[in-house]
Amino acid sequence: MSTHTRNVSCLLGIPVDVISFSEALESIIDAVENKSPCMFSTPNLNFIVGALRDEEFRNSVIRSDRVFLDGMPPVWIAKLLGIRGIEKVSGSNLFEELGKARLPGNRKIRVFLFGGEEGVAERACRNINQSGNSLECVGFHDPGFCAVEDMGAPETLQAINNSKADFLLVALGAKKGQSWIMANMSGVDVPVISHLGAVINFAAGTVARSPGWMQTCGLEWLWRIWQEPALWKRYWKDGIDLAQLLASKVIPYFIWRMLHLRRLQSPVPVEYSIEADGKSKTIYLRGDCLQGTIEPLKNLLENELKSRGAVTLDLKGAKLLDGSFLGLCLLLYKRALLNGSHFTLTSVNRSQRRIFKWNCVEYLLSADFCDALPDRAV
Repeated sequence: MSTHTRNVSCLLGIPVDVISFSEALESIIDAVENKSPCMFSTPNLNFIVGALRDEEFRNSVIRSDRVFLDGMPPVWIAKLLGIRGIEKVSGSNLFEELGKARLPGNRKIRVFLFGGEEGVAERACRNINQSGNSLECVGFHDPGFCAVEDMGAPETLQAINNSKADFLLVALGAKKGQSWIMANMSGVDVPVISHLGAVINFAAGTVARSPGWMQTCGLEWLWRIWQEPALWKRYWKDGIDLAQLLASKVIPYFIWRMLHLRRLQSPVPVEYSIEADGKSKTIYLRGDCLQGTIEPLKNLLENELKSRGAVTLDLKGAKLLDGSFLGLCLLLYKRALLNGSHFTLTSVNRSQRRIFKWNCVEYLLSADFCDALPDRAV
């Protein structure tokens, strides 16, 4: 999957795919059919807040092949900030629709379940195989309560690989699950991998999904609290975090967009020039770097930035920036993480810094960020 051809925007510090539910489902089915590696993440509000506070967790999202928004509050925030064409793509709904998919030759999608509370994965496996749909559970493993380092034994990974699964569903808690995937992805021969914690409980029947109207209205959290009362503390904290994000990030950026609405609707096209020096390139940008203008820049990156060389974007001539441009910066950041190269932003003025701050990507402005990041195999 080409990194730069994804239609990605930045939302509160992470890249999200601007995609419909049907397109997201099609991309997963395509990965299964073609055995194309696809690790996808489905951040909800709690997930996003965790990524803001934990660099390793955030990097696991950035390094994902696809990032789908799970939950209406993040979708509402995205639309408020001008991200057009994005839809809620919950892991639960994806898994449900995969059960209705029709692969060539009526082949079933083979699923391996990793994690869950004791006995839950086994029960989910049995229910999946008794459902008669297009999913087939080919194995499960409950590692118990232990450190991530103790969950990736060679025999465990070999059991997963021997199952010939198409989809590895991990359920260990968001941070632990993402960490396990990052640490063990290179040793797992499964096309599609994702942490979908609640899905395993839904499949096992230990927790019921909320009615459709509650999901659409963004009230799924009320249902979850009724089903699992211990979750009220998490949702209470999520509400406080949401209020703080709205006050300090979302609303200021929304006001800025309203003040510049006319300009945003009639942007100056992006132009660029390139200086190459050995293995490094500096790209000088001019104009408004917005959702409707950055296609030439995407094409440039697709055609010219496949090497491991250092890349610098000089923003001295750039005027307005938005989440789409920041999403492109996050893809360059991902490129640096994956191949050990460097990505730098220079000539960033005070107004541009505010845009980075309101979108929670100030970390991109550190010229040495790449040297400080852990180098995990993918």
